[in-house]
Parts: sequence; C-alpha cells; structure tokens
Amino acid sequence: MNERIKELALLSGQNLIPFMDPRVKDMIFERFAELIVAECLAVCAVNTDDEPLDYKRGVIFVMNRCQQNIKEHFGVAE
Repeated sequence: MNERIKELALLSGQNLIPFMDPRVKDMIFERFAELIVAECLAVCAVNTDDEPLDYKRGVIFVMNRCQQNIKEHFGVAE
C-alpha cells in the first residue's frame, strides 16, 4: 500500500477497528483509497464534445496531466 494511503487510512481511524486481521484491514482500506482516487480521476474528466478543436486539445492536455498527477501522487497504476 502506498505510504500516503497508509497515512490517510490511519488518519481516518483505521486503527480503531478492533479484532480485524491487519491484512484484511489493509485490503479494505486500500480498495477504499482506490475508489476515492478513481472518483478524483473522474472529476478531472471534462466533456468537450461541443467545444472547438483547439479548446478541446488544451482541456484534454490539462485533464490528462491532472489525472497523471493524481495517479503518481497516490501510486496508482494504470
């Protein structure tokens, strides 16, 4: 699990779930974090269907860079 994801899991109270196998707990919180990252990536996506081509290219470049930064920050693979 990515170190930042571990930090966020601890901040969210992961250590307060008693009697759960730590490996299972890690799997649950890692999946939770992956879902949050997926939501962030979806928020970066912008519908440019009705926009001029030059505008689309600029927005798509920024959107792709935003998504790549999020993936790199959280250590999420493609």
